[in-house]
Amino acid sequence: MLDEAVAIAKFSSKMATALVDGPPCNRDFNLYALLGRDYVVESYLRYLVGGADLDFWAWTLIHDLVESDADEAWLAVQQLIERAPNEEILGLVAASPLEDFIMSHSAESIDRIEAEARRSGRFREALAGVWIMRLRPDLLDRIEAAAGTTLRRE
Repeated sequence: MLDEAVAIAKFSSKMATALVDGPPCNRDFNLYALLGRDYVVESYLRYLVGGADLDFWAWTLIHDLVESDADEAWLAVQQLIERAPNEEILGLVAASPLEDFIMSHSAESIDRIEAEARRSGRFREALAGVWIMRLRPDLLDRIEAAAGTTLRRE
């Protein structure tokens, strides 16, 4: 039955919302993995663009992912940055999942953050939009250098 619900959720924001916000037992399933990165990223961006309340579930999954799985969160954040349809949405991605990723995982991920900033101008642009207070000074300096601009530190 879960497979059927997931299949429906891939075409119905109402079903996706019901799965994510439904009974506490739903937390036992990896709904992010079941729904797939592409669909979650697409729904997250749709939520940011249109503010469709029924797509808020995707924000919840991305937020939880950033806290629980650094490797997959890194891939999702990269995809969000690549697919952001305009500068405003890119700024929102920078201000939430990218910023949260940096605050939670920069110590173990600084090398890949720097490498991605060298590889991608779009990533550098997103990186320039983060506010990363409460970060170790050495990491903050490296993030700032990767962004190629002075970052807001307060």
